[in-house]
Amino acid sequence: MKIDIRTEVVDSVSDLGNQLVIKILCASASVSQWCSGLNKLRNGEISTVVVRPMSAISKGKLVLKYAGRLSGLASIRREKVDSKIEMTGRQLDYVYSFLRKFEEQGIGSVDHVDVEAAITGRGKKEAYITFHIPVAATPMTPEEADKWFRV
Repeated sequence: MKIDIRTEVVDSVSDLGNQLVIKILCASASVSQWCSGLNKLRNGEISTVVVRPMSAISKGKLVLKYAGRLSGLASIRREKVDSKIEMTGRQLDYVYSFLRKFEEQGIGSVDHVDVEAAITGRGKKEAYITFHIPVAATPMTPEEADKWFRV
């Protein structure tokens, strides 16, 4: 069984030489679908979360799966149009918690979280999967945080 999610941006890829970064925007309109899908995936209720772009013109999809292990690196298999990602249990919990907090509060304490990964089939090249949300609190300097906690 699988869950399909439609969102504004599926992924954008930046190749930084020795490192690949996949950026995924979790739009406000789809965050509840993200939370439901990731929760069911991490609990073994479904086998796949498929993320597709909103626009019929845009091609490609992102396929998320549970790697079947608690820790380690996620694995990414890039194909011509699609990306297939297998995440560990801890990574699924981490991303789910981040998105769930955004869903409940309408704002994140940070604007993104990163998941470490390796690209399979390309010499185990290092990669990061970055999950972005559209609304986050403004970062504080250490001085601002100190003042805030003293009040």
